[in-house]
Amino acid sequence: MKENGQNSPWTLKRILALAAVILLAGLYIVTLFAALTARPGAAALFRACLILTVMVPAVSWILIRVFSLTRGGRDKEGE
Repeated sequence: MKENGQNSPWTLKRILALAAVILLAGLYIVTLFAALTARPGAAALFRACLILTVMVPAVSWILIRVFSLTRGGRDKEGE
C-alpha cells in the first residue's frame, strides 16, 4: 500500500467480488432452508440457484473487465 493513500485495499474489484460471494452464499442458505422445510417454491429456488451460480460470477467478471478497460488499466493490483 502506498503511503500517500492512493492505493486503497478496497478496490472496486474487491468490492464486486465480495458482493458476489455474499449474494451467492445468501442464495445457497435460502435455498437450503427452503429445501429442508419443504417449501412449495423450493424447486424454483433450486433452479434459480443453479442459474445464478453461473450468472453472478460471469456478470461480476464482465463488470470488472469493463471497469478495467475504461480506466485504462490504472486499477491494477500492486501498482
